[in-house]
Amino acid sequence: MENEPTNDVQVINEQTMDEPQVIPLRRFEGQRRSTISNNYVVYSLKHECDLSIDGDLVSFRQVMVSNNSEMWFDAMKEELKLMDENKV
Repeated sequence: MENEPTNDVQVINEQTMDEPQVIPLRRFEGQRRSTISNNYVVYSLKHECDLSIDGDLVSFRQVMVSNNSEMWFDAMKEELKLMDENKV
């Protein structure tokens, strides 16, 4: 039986595509929400303080004796708090 020819026929099934298959895009069907939360508050600082670099104070001592010392100190505390929360 070792020398007997075998009739192994290999069948290859090829798919032919006449036209490209068009798959419709899926759309988001959930509830749309604003990207900005309701408790987000925007402040206009232009009228509250001068934002120029030329007039910025450069030392803690200058800040503490300035007319806006309370505002600068509050901003510093807020910045330190955020740095602590963000582990920076």
